Amino acid sequence: MDELEQLRKENEQLKEELKRLYGVERPFVCGSTKDIDTDGMPVYVLVCPMYGSDGFAIYKKHRQYSAPSY
Repeated sequence: MDELEQLRKENEQLKEELKRLYGVERPFVCGSTKDIDTDGMPVYVLVCPMYGSDGFAIYKKHRQYSAPSY
């Protein structure tokens, strides 16, 4: 096996390990802005489409936090 093929094999093994450990192929919250609403929740959150992405989407809260009354 040549060196390039060995590197490809190791790269695939590392990608599979990341998938197993972190679920890297799904979106996740990667941060928030410092703007905090009166309920203590951030006004904006940043969502990465997958681990290793160099960009993110910004989502804005559109109503106050609510929970069912028990």
